[in-house]
Order: sequence, then structure tokens, then C-alpha cells
Amino acid sequence: MFRRLLSLERIAFVVLLIMALAGLPAARSLGADLPLTTIAELRALFHNEAALGGPIKVQAVVTFADEQWRTVFIQEKGGAGCYIYRTNRTPVLQQGQWIELEGRTVPGYVNAIAEKSIVVLGTRPLPEPNPATIERLLSGTEDSQRVRVRTVIRSMAVEYGRLMLDFGEGRGRFKAHIPGYKGIDLPTNILDSVVEIDQASRDVVRANRLVDGYVRPLAWRGSEQMGVAAQATKINLAIAAWDWGSYFDPAARTKGLRLKIAHYRRPDPRTAPAKSKAAGLYMICTIEKHRAEREGYADALMLDWRGQIAESTGANIFFVKDGVLHTPLPDCFLDGITRRTVIGLAKQRGLKVIERPIMPEEMADFSECFITGTAAEVTPVSEIGPYRFTIGDITRNLMDDYSALVHQAKAGTAKIAALG
Repeated sequence: MFRRLLSLERIAFVVLLIMALAGLPAARSLGADLPLTTIAELRALFHNEAALGGPIKVQAVVTFADEQWRTVFIQEKGGAGCYIYRTNRTPVLQQGQWIELEGRTVPGYVNAIAEKSIVVLGTRPLPEPNPATIERLLSGTEDSQRVRVRTVIRSMAVEYGRLMLDFGEGRGRFKAHIPGYKGIDLPTNILDSVVEIDQASRDVVRANRLVDGYVRPLAWRGSEQMGVAAQATKINLAIAAWDWGSYFDPAARTKGLRLKIAHYRRPDPRTAPAKSKAAGLYMICTIEKHRAEREGYADALMLDWRGQIAESTGANIFFVKDGVLHTPLPDCFLDGITRRTVIGLAKQRGLKVIERPIMPEEMADFSECFITGTAAEVTPVSEIGPYRFTIGDITRNLMDDYSALVHQAKAGTAKIAALG
């Protein structure tokens, strides 16, 4: 046993020596050295060390604060940043505040601090944003909270008074929002990279004097090279906007949509970039939408490759059973902005929301059904194949709640359009 301990000590010494030679930070021990006094030390911990819930006391500037969702990020003078897991809302934090935070490490995370107490010391200038890439952000290795990214916005929408951006390139997509968006007063100090494309989108809205509109930035490769390989082509960007009324026939929305069950299925994420807003992934949706309309239906329900319920051809889906909302896990289709908004609205009403795999035969036990999307908003469903649903109180309430949010956002959009 003694020899084994000596062997483990040798292994630990070799690991630390390699890390030192490679310039890698060594995680601090969770023994007598605690509390940690910098976020950089927190980020250097291993996950099993963070799980011990050791004490930490740091000073940092608030780089982002959305107290409605208890989302607060801080960054220390040295550049490392982390998330605050808020246990209360006192004091209310704002961007630019210099704070002293005392708390504990969060089990399983090395980028979060569970708050114990917060003291506001004053204000500090925000740190300069670090250049980054989408791949680096997706990898989780970016320890700074303020970054500058050059990329293409794939879609945008206003939700809860916030401008939601969905952008990405290469192997993944990244979602972000700019807080405090109030009509023409657009702050640009959260994601500096989006300013030009966002301004162009606003210019399109203004030029077309749109209030009920739909904005779609679209990126595509040019014609400089023919073939599967396209490295030599230029990437083009267009921003289109339409006057947008009801996506579905208003009479059909009042009665509830009729859906048929589609033939094609949403693909396995291992066979296609299923969570990308890519035109190619909508081909089977167009085919199924046309097939449904030819047979007198408004839309089609897509199953996934496992035979589980996924979504409609262009919207997420929810079901109601015994006052509880059930919705499929978005593991092979888009986790829509409207979907997340409706989940938030439901929770504000005290409704329980369960995200889980749902098999088609379970629809026999659901009493209500509705779909959600930027275009569809919240639309009730009365029929899917052999299954029937009623437009109940939960569906009506969420339709009203979402409509109230949309009309609130329209006031800001109208100001932009009026400037034209």
C-alpha cells in the first residue's frame, strides 16, 4: 500500500511538471489554500474539485446582468470571467458595477460561483472584448465574458424586449441576446461584432416601413468555384424583410389547425447538422407541407429518426395533460426562440413544463395541443392524424400572453419604421 501511494505521488509530480513545462495552469488544491481569491483559480479547477463546493471570494466587474432571468456574468481585472448562480436578488446588479462576491464553487462547473453575499464597491469601465471564434465559444474554453466575433447572423427576433440573435458558422451555432433593447436605443457593448449586420437589418425594416414584419438574413456561397468543395468561393449576405400577417389562415387558427403525420422524418444529428438553420434541412419540410396541403391539412407533424414526436414543418409543438405542458426534447431540431419564450410564460403562470421524449401514441392522452414559432407565434392544433384536441384555457392564456409581448415589442419596431 505504501509503495502504491509513492507511485501515485510520482504520477502527480510528473503531471504537474508537464503542466508547468507546457505553461498550463495547475488547479489549486481544495485544502488549506482556500478560499480561492481569483476567477482564474476557479477556472483552473477540475470538475471534481469544483464539486466539493469550496469557498471563493473575488472582486470583479459585472459585464452582463439580466436579473429577470437571474443571468449575471462577471469578469476580473486579469481577464477571466464566470457566471453567478444567484440565490437572491439583493442587491440588484447592473452592468459596470465593481463588486465583491463571496460564495462557493458549483458542483460540476468551473465557470460559476454560487452566491453567498455580494457587496457593490463602485463602478469600473468594462474590459475590452477579446477576439474569438464561434468554434472557441462552442468549445467552452473561452474564459472571458466579453468577446468580439465576426460572423453571420442567421435570424433575429425581439422577445421580452430583447433582441435575440442566432448566428454561427462552421460546425455550430451560437445564440445570444442584447439586453435592454428598446426600439431605437440599441446597446452595442455586449457583442460588438453584430453591430454592422444588425444596423443593416434595421435599415431594411426602416426602408420598408415594417411593423408586422419578418426579417431574414441569409448567407450563401458564390459561384466562383463549381463542385462539392467551395473554399474558393465568396460568402455573400442578403437581408430580406416581408410584411408579415398570420402564417396560417386566421379562420383555421380560430378552430385549431389540422395536421397530418409526415412520411419523412427529422434526421439523426449524426447524419446532418440538425440544429443548424440551414436551407437544405428544410427540403423535407417543404415536401411534407405541400403533401399535407394537397390533402386539405394545414401542416404536418414530423417524427424524428427514432419514431418520436419532433415538431411541425416549421414550428415547435406542445401538448397539455392534466394541466401540465409536455414538449419534445430539442435534440435533433431547433430549440426555437418562441418555444423558449412560451416555456417562460408558462412558468410565470405557475405551470409545470416537462421536456421529454414523446411517442405518437401518447397523443391519445393529451387534451390540448399548440405549435410555436417566430412566424406561427402560438397557434392551437385541433387534429393530428387520428388524434383530436380542444382549444383549452392553457392554450388560450399562452396565446394571449405571447400576443401581449409581441404588441409590446411592436411599439419599438414602429419607432424604427417611423424614422424612415
